[in-house]
Parts: sequence; structure tokens; C-alpha cells
Amino acid sequence: MIFSLLLSCDSPPSPQATLPPPAVDSYSLIRHPDDIIELNLSPLNRAAGGAPEIFDPPMGWQYVGSNGEHALFEGAMPVAVRMSRGDVPAGLTVVDADGNALPISDAPEAYTWLPQKKRVILRMPPGIKPIGYGFVHPESTETIDQMNFATADMAPADFAVRTLKLFQARRRGLFLPAPSTAAWQVTLPDNAKLTCDTALLKSRLYLERISDGASVVAEVEVDGVVTEVGRTDMEMGDWKSIDADLSAWSGQQVTVRFRTLAGDHNTSDYVHIGEPTIYRPKDNPQRIIMVFIDTLRQDRLGVYGYARPTTPRIDAFAEHAMVFDEARTVAPWTYPAMRTALSGQLPDHWEDGPSLPERLAREGFVTVAYVNNAFLSANFDMDEGWGWHFYDSTAMVEQQVANAIGAMEKTVDRDLLLMVQLMDVHLPYREPEPYRSMWAGDGPEGLRDNFRRGDIVRRSLTDADRTWLSDRYDQNLRHLDEGLSTLLAAAGPDDTVILFSDHGEELFDHGGYEHGHTLYDELLRVPLIISSPSVGPGRSDVPASLLDLTPTILDLAGISADETLQGRSLLTEPEPRPLPAGFTLYGSDAWGVIQRGQKWLIHDGETGYYDLTADPGEQSMIPTQTAASTADWIAAMSTALDRPVVPAWRLVAGELPVNRPQRVQLTAPGGLAQTWHGLESPQITQPELRRAGETVTVFSADGGLFPREVFTLPETLSSPLTVQVDDEEQTFTADFSTPTATIGRLGRVQVTTTLTPRHDGAQLKTADAAVAAQLRALGYIEE
Repeated sequence: MIFSLLLSCDSPPSPQATLPPPAVDSYSLIRHPDDIIELNLSPLNRAAGGAPEIFDPPMGWQYVGSNGEHALFEGAMPVAVRMSRGDVPAGLTVVDADGNALPISDAPEAYTWLPQKKRVILRMPPGIKPIGYGFVHPESTETIDQMNFATADMAPADFAVRTLKLFQARRRGLFLPAPSTAAWQVTLPDNAKLTCDTALLKSRLYLERISDGASVVAEVEVDGVVTEVGRTDMEMGDWKSIDADLSAWSGQQVTVRFRTLAGDHNTSDYVHIGEPTIYRPKDNPQRIIMVFIDTLRQDRLGVYGYARPTTPRIDAFAEHAMVFDEARTVAPWTYPAMRTALSGQLPDHWEDGPSLPERLAREGFVTVAYVNNAFLSANFDMDEGWGWHFYDSTAMVEQQVANAIGAMEKTVDRDLLLMVQLMDVHLPYREPEPYRSMWAGDGPEGLRDNFRRGDIVRRSLTDADRTWLSDRYDQNLRHLDEGLSTLLAAAGPDDTVILFSDHGEELFDHGGYEHGHTLYDELLRVPLIISSPSVGPGRSDVPASLLDLTPTILDLAGISADETLQGRSLLTEPEPRPLPAGFTLYGSDAWGVIQRGQKWLIHDGETGYYDLTADPGEQSMIPTQTAASTADWIAAMSTALDRPVVPAWRLVAGELPVNRPQRVQLTAPGGLAQTWHGLESPQITQPELRRAGETVTVFSADGGLFPREVFTLPETLSSPLTVQVDDEEQTFTADFSTPTATIGRLGRVQVTTTLTPRHDGAQLKTADAAVAAQLRALGYIEE
């Protein structure tokens, strides 16, 4: 039976539109799921019903030889997952005939398995075959179930309107496994067109029966008369478009309906209809192009005063644009910085409202992103809101620019938000000749040409080595600048082009290398250059933040931003305000606020500030002495970070052993109001916090890494804190009269007090096994 949802007085409780929306220039149907008036969903498109919990290898277990002691069997992956040697998707394991999990092991032991690319090697005792052995991968089981309405446990509209993987992209659209129907009632604009793309998706399970084809039919209904306006007939792997002229019904209230039709059977007829939109073609549409250059230092561009000719093309572009001299990011690495840039919210407020692409898509913009940093992939939910989201970890500037120009050419009569990310100045450096030998000569002995972060931080560097690394950075920037010129030339005078970065790069300015670990200005100051008919050329010394990017783009697009956004439009007269910084990735927690030419910091438990006017290179940090002297800065940081900065206990774990479970127990009279751990890097899964009455236990699993820092707030600040490490226990007291203080030590755990922003419960996700190889290539995971 086909599931049917008719939005009427007899239907289940569900949002509905009482009147059709008024005629607008552009109306994306899926961005208005509450306006659906008819939704019929096929309950099941699998002959076998629900997804299996144990998957068999597609070709069975094949004997491939012996290692002398054990028989070796090879099994191909039965589900579509990313896997390479050593990178195992979370939850994937091999089980025996009784469902018992076998361990992964590099050691040659029986009843163990080892991951390879798209397959595994299973070791068995001689003479024993792996009969009944299979794979367990809960994520794949859930994904397959979510492709079928009867097993998805989703509301009808949530099932039908979502983002799915479409070939090499993530596509927002209408998911209608055949046979299904969805309809909206709309008022058409003049000269209306209907556009969408259709695809027949593959099942995640390789053993699934293949679809024998399906069709999509687009219809317009007026006064009971139904007219077919478009149709596609698809085989597996097809990707086709529907472009229909609806001008015959201009100004009329109509029902627009999509129907999906099965072939001889409906198994695997998973039909996706990408962003179906009704729009009035424009002769001069708005195009907003976000040129996002990852890891670009502001001071390495000629327009910002760099003497070496690294960016002649960008410099020429900037002559006709507004250049912001005092722009800063909120975080020294990509993920939190871009959560802010694309939302107008601090990173931990990402979920508080619609993202920039979601806001513009609701206004009829085509929204397209080409990204190549794993932290901007769907694994980290950074595809949310985009109509098209393309992720390619290998693409260099030439490919990304070609992609961007292709998107512009396909949307000549529609408003467009386009973001293209360029990773060429991020490790690993890959500049081709003639750029490879432009300024840097041969590399240091023993250092591979395509080195990674770990190669540098483990090496004893000379001044010549540091110069060579800096020159390599400049060479990659020059290569990027040349490749970007084609895109800058393709943008017309009526287009808005915004060039910016997520963060800079530390090139030994303060002894460190790369990014993610400090809040120095070589990491926080970023280029921000806006060319737009709405913005005159010139320079601005107004303090700006990536928080302001979304409000500014909304302003440029003529869209009102709601008051919940924490950023503000840079097109308005700004009021003085403190700028936030923090959310570091490596080392110790670091938080900062920039205001009135000073930068106040909390880092590694210490507090102090830099006078950026007298000391722009941040060479002499001025320590704070008393709590009273920090009161204004505490208030400014609390405002900037949107959470109170409070005194707290800080425990520094030091080098605790990692070859066994670790427990540190904290107790205070009256209880602990809050306890949290410090940074989470891509290689560290944070330990569990267990609360029982007045006690919190910080626990790391066997072999897990213990956090460097643990912060805790007693219900009463004056309460003593009892710390237990293994069998040792000691009680500490503090008066919190100074911003930071060392109170004592218990074994390897140092007990201190400090100021810190109170934890709001959100934890940025930094690790994902599915993209571990890409994170390793970027240097976020050490080999």
C-alpha cells in the first residue's frame, strides 16, 4: 500500500499552508516544506524489507593464500564506505557465525582481520573456513533503512525533503522513491519557468537488486485540468534535467505536482529531484561569489603591504574594491571559522538559525559550494543549507576555478550564491613549475618535497630551513593568484565578489608553525576584500570579524537579517564592539578578545594582554596581576563570546600513561556545577565524564589519551576541591583573588585556578574515520 498524506482536516497533525504563497520572482519548493499540500510516499523499495544488521561479502570469502601459520581470506566490502588501510569507518567490524566481533590486528594471529582498500583480509586457522562470517556496520544499516519510508522512522516531510549524495556531490532536493507524489499550491510569476534535475540513486548495499528504471513526471493542475509539463525516463546512474515553460499560467494559482513512476518493479527506484524551483528568468540576476582562500595570511598580499609580488592579480582586483585592514577570524583553524562565516553566529551557535546558503536559497538563489577541506565536507555537516555541495580533497586552483565558472554559466538567468574554496597555500604544498623554483631552492636534506606538518614539528630547523618553508608558502600563493585570475576576470561589473580567508598561518613568527594552536595575529588577521556595485572602492580600518560576513552578504543581496545574528553588516556605520577569538585545536585552551587596540588573552591558564598599537608584533605580553584589573576585560570577553568568563579550577593532566584506563575523580562539598575537558584534536577522543552526587569522574578508556586540561566549577566557589588520582587523594583550597594561580600537584596532575569562558555544552567535532585519510594529508592527524 502506498503511504498517503493529504493535508486536510482529517490528516495527522502537520504544518500546512492555508493560502498559496504570493507570486515571487523565485520559489524553491523544497525550502517551503510546510506548503506541501499532497505527499504520497512509497513505503518500501527493497524486496528484502528492512536493512540487514550483518552484511555478507558480495563474492563471499575468497581464499587468497597463507602467511605460513594461518589461512588468509579476502572479503570485499558489501556496503559503500570510505576505507583505506588503517582507516576503519566507525562501527565497522567482522563477526563470526555467532555474531561475535573479531579484533583488528596487525599481528599475525588467527581470528583477526586487517582493513585494506574496499576489502579486508581475514586470518583463520588452517583447515577452517569463515562460514557465516560477515560485516557489521550500523551506519550503513541505518542509511539503507532511511532510504525506505517504512523503515526510516522519519516524519513524511523530513523523509521527502533532504540532502543526499548525488554522484560526487551533496544535493538538496525532493526524495521520492517510485511510486510517490508531492504537490504544492503556488501563485506563478510572469514568464514562470520550472527547473530541477533528476537522478536515480544507487543503493549503499552492493548486493541490492538494481533498478530497472524509473520516471519523473512534472504536472500543473488548474481547476481540475492536469497538464504534463516535463518528464524524464532514467536508468541507474542517469542525471537529467526538467526545464518547463509555465508562462501559460502566469499570475494564476496552480498546483505543481511531481510524480515518480516505477518500471516493472520498484526495487531500488530511489528517485531524487534536485531543488525544484519556480522562477521568473532575470536579464541581470544577482551573483554573489565568495572566493575563500584557506590559510591565507593577510600580510602576504601586496595589497596589504607585502613587498614580494605574491598576488599581482588579487592586488589589481583590490584596486576597485573595498579593502578591510582590520578583519579578523574568530578561530585559527577552518571548521569553527567557517561555521561562523556561513552563519553570522559563533561556532557553538551554528544550530541557532538558518545558515547563509539556506537563507539565500529561501529567497530563490541557486546556492553552490566547491570545497576541498575535509572539515567542510558533509562528514562535519558543512553541506547543510547548500543546494549543491561539491567536495574534492584533491582539487587545486585550476579545477576549482573551472568548476566555479561552470556554475556561473549554468545559471545565467537566476540569482546565484557561489562559494569556491582554494587550498593551495595549505599544507601539503603542491605548486608546479615554474612556481616551484620561483623563490625557494632545493629543500633541506632529508625533508620530502611534499612534507606534512609532522615532518616539520619533529625536525630541528635552521634559519635557512625556516626561510625555505616561508618561500614555499609564497610560491604556492603566487600559483594560486595566477590560477584565480580567470575567475576574477569572469565576474562582471554587476557581480559581488568577496575574497576572504578563514585564518592565517604561523611561519615561525613566534617560534611555531602551521595553525590551530595560538591566537597571534598572523593567524587571526585575514584578508577581506569586497567588490560590489553597492560598495565603493577604498580602504576601511573598521574592526571587522568573520561574524560579519553573513550579515554583510545578506545586506548586499537586499535581504533583511534577523536580530538573532551575532555579526553585523559592514555596510552600516559600525558601533565599537569587542571582537572574539578562541576555539583552538591543538595544545591548551586559548581565548581572546580584541578591543580598543588591545588583545586580552587567556592561554595555558595564564592571563595578559598585548598593546597592538605599540607592539603590533605581539612580542611582549603584559601580565594581569589582580582580579580587579581584569574586570573590564572579563566583561568584554563575556560579551564577545556570548558566555560568562568565570573563575574555575583547572587540572593539567600532563603525561599520564595511556596503556591502561585512567581515572581522575573530583569532589567538592555541595557538588560541582559543571566539569568539562579542554581541546579535542582529531587524534583524541575525549574521555567520558561520569557524575554521581558531589563527585565527577574523568575516565579514559583502555589505551585512550587523557585530556591535557580539565576545568571544573564547584557550586560554591570557596569550596575545597578533593582530587583523587588512582589511589592517591588530596584536598586543595583557593581564594581566587588573582586571575591565575598554581595551587598544588598530585602525582602527574597539576592543580591550578584560572579564568575561563564557561562551557556551554557544545563540543566541536574534529575527528571522523571516513575522512581520516584526508585529515592526515592536511596534517591534522599524525602518521
